[in-house]
Amino acid sequence: MANKLDLEHFVKIVNDTDFGSFLNKKTEFDIQENTKLDITSFGNTFIILKKNGSSGTDAPARPVFMGSIANFSIADSFSMINILQKTGMLIIKSDARVKSVYFMKGEIVFASSNQPEDRLGYLLYKTGKLTKEQWETAEKKMSADTRFGSVLLKNELISPKNLWWGVKYQIEEIIYSMFAMNTGEFFFLEGAIPEEDLVRFSLNTQNMLMEGYRRLDEWKLITQKIPSDETNVRLSSTMPKIELTQHMQDMVKLVTGDMPISEIIRLGQLGRFNTYKILYALLNAGIVEIAGTRKQDKTLDESTVQMLNIIKKYNTIFQKLFGVIKTTNPKFDHNELLDNFVSELSDRLKKLYENVGISANGELDETKILMNIEAMKLTESDSLNRVVGLSGLLISQIILEGMNELLNYEIFIARNLLAPDAFDTLNREVKALQNED
Repeated sequence: MANKLDLEHFVKIVNDTDFGSFLNKKTEFDIQENTKLDITSFGNTFIILKKNGSSGTDAPARPVFMGSIANFSIADSFSMINILQKTGMLIIKSDARVKSVYFMKGEIVFASSNQPEDRLGYLLYKTGKLTKEQWETAEKKMSADTRFGSVLLKNELISPKNLWWGVKYQIEEIIYSMFAMNTGEFFFLEGAIPEEDLVRFSLNTQNMLMEGYRRLDEWKLITQKIPSDETNVRLSSTMPKIELTQHMQDMVKLVTGDMPISEIIRLGQLGRFNTYKILYALLNAGIVEIAGTRKQDKTLDESTVQMLNIIKKYNTIFQKLFGVIKTTNPKFDHNELLDNFVSELSDRLKKLYENVGISANGELDETKILMNIEAMKLTESDSLNRVVGLSGLLISQIILEGMNELLNYEIFIARNLLAPDAFDTLNREVKALQNED
């Protein structure tokens, strides 16, 4: 096949009935009957064409690498482009889906998609930045030589701030959706840059990669409880008293009756992923529930059973220690003991023991400790929230640390109250209880 050919000759070579749809739209690409086309690359399932003379540079866009997503992941492609500081366009095709990302010296500046759900108007409507009427008005005013954002601004249908947020959100959503694509093909065209009149952003590629991986992990957990935007949620009949972040408080205020999540996304204006993430945390804390599900006694999950076993084990030790301390000093105040202990703790362990009561025989309130753990899941820093809440391992570590701190405190008191022989006997018994499985 020649490297240059006119459109008529190309149609004869292709001879594919599906190519008729391209011919019907050729004017959208400014392709005339006498247009000369360059074949920049071709494979078994694709041909990459470029209008001859369409590039005003000495170094027109050219394919650098291509492959199968199944064998070379999207994340690997991003990393390679970033490390080599390449400028160009990465195109991903999976069935009918085609998505593209533009890079300037390895950093992301723009993204596009042929999917209706990735269109700017749809996203602005879904996130509450446009009403349905405003969206439809803008669509009616569109023409071949106008951009949707320009129509919105010229007709005062959106503020510049919200439009800027919307375009950035659109780019991010397109990119994050690529991480879920595990079949199809990709190719990178070096030198291809977005059109001059397109807004360009500067998005750190490595940060986008880390966020993309994190979202994949979190979506797997979230969708186990929240399958779709049309899932209805409602406030729980019994609201636990847990300190919430401001975003969580705002979301709780939005939930009225049985409410579809799509409407909460629109009203909250935080974006789809952030809304799901907050609702997932509120579901775990028992503040909201899936509508239409009957309230049942839940079987404790493995992580909760593990937490309870740790607390019960230490409560057995605390009961023994406190019994000896109380016998030695009948006036010893168990509440004062706990208050003095908590006042010297780190901020994290203070959260673990916040409002935790201690019984007259020295046992801790197991239920309140579990509630405090749930509160920590909601309010801890993002570094602890990488997988939508604290991991089971980290939770166990926090509880063990807190239990051991209290144990050391009580042993210190016992050492100062008891005779050496009596303390040694007690200490051996405590160690034996600690070492029990």
